[in-house]
Amino acid sequence: MGIQVEALTHIYAAGTPLAKTALADLSFSIEDGSCVAIIGVTGSGKSTLVQHFNGLLRPTSGRVVVNSVDVGAKGADLTKLRRKVGLVFQSPETQLFARTLTEEVAFGPRQIGMSAAKVARVVEEALRLVGLPQAEFGARDPFSLSGGQMRRAALAGVLAMEPDVLILDEPTAGLDGEGRAGLHRFLGRLRAERQTTILLVSHDMGEVAALAGHVLALHAGRLVFDGSPRELFRQPHLLATWGLDAPPLSQLRAMLAQRGLPVADALSLDELTQAILASTAGSP
Repeated sequence: MGIQVEALTHIYAAGTPLAKTALADLSFSIEDGSCVAIIGVTGSGKSTLVQHFNGLLRPTSGRVVVNSVDVGAKGADLTKLRRKVGLVFQSPETQLFARTLTEEVAFGPRQIGMSAAKVARVVEEALRLVGLPQAEFGARDPFSLSGGQMRRAALAGVLAMEPDVLILDEPTAGLDGEGRAGLHRFLGRLRAERQTTILLVSHDMGEVAALAGHVLALHAGRLVFDGSPRELFRQPHLLATWGLDAPPLSQLRAMLAQRGLPVADALSLDELTQAILASTAGSP
């Protein structure tokens, strides 16, 4: 099923003197179970785009179909769709409110009428997935957790709704190195165990290189790139054109490539190291 976007245009205040085109004629598809990064500078249309995936916004023209639901169609069951598409905005930990972590994560499932037995099961599973096991953390006050743990606690609340699609808007913004690493491990477990489709809204190219298998780049409301991270990072001039920085390893990779080492496709430090070791194997 996946997500299909066909000639999507969104105009804020359409038909008025204040009309502003936020998205213009976007077409692409996203496969089930994939991890796709949506990149672009502030104002490029990223947030407007992802709000179409659960019906918070509807197309001015064109179509957005998510898991066979045409978001813009008359009579579309958007309530059902929103249970299957979890949208996590920046700094979701600011929305925590319950007295215990278990109560926090159980709130959403209870609101949609899950049985008590199922609520208990999904809460335990969600906390396990984010690395905050219920036996250790369930009775704790969410506000007593570290920043990274609070971010993962908020994500657990979304996961307990059992979404098919998880949209994360700048998920590691403001986190330290340990918090970022923990969130990256969580996303890896989520894809491996649930085959959840993950859409990662980011301007952090290091994060995109580490997590995404596919990249959609927006610039001034238009789709300017639709391909793999390796293909994109071979063309750093494109990133500069769109106002984005290259991944942290790009400069080192370029220097090594100038010395004749086959590292042009390396996206991570591990890949870079392996490429260097392979190229020097058997050398005196």
